[in-house]
Amino acid sequence: MITIHDVLLRPAFKDASIAAGRRGLDRAVRWVHVGEIPNLGQFLQGHELVLTTGVGVTSSHDRTQFVTGLIAAEAAGFTSVWMGEHVLAGPQPWLKNLLVMARLSAETSTM
Repeated sequence: MITIHDVLLRPAFKDASIAAGRRGLDRAVRWVHVGEIPNLGQFLQGHELVLTTGVGVTSSHDRTQFVTGLIAAEAAGFTSVWMGEHVLAGPQPWLKNLLVMARLSAETSTM
């Protein structure tokens, strides 16, 4: 099975940066989806890599719903594709805060 690390080795991702830390690089990727809606997580089954421009998640509420939905669905990860001002590119404080909260939540749920 392909992992996030394997995906990042591909030429298309040569300029990608990792916002959530290196611990997730061994996460399995079963499928790739493109999504621009805040509630995308409810349509995922787990281990998807989500590609987005962020065009549909421009408000703080929508961004939070988008990222927390991916976390709840146990998506393998997501990457922003540059398409102008709507991109969900890092480093952005809101994204880092959500990822830290998700990591703390995951760590406490396994204790």
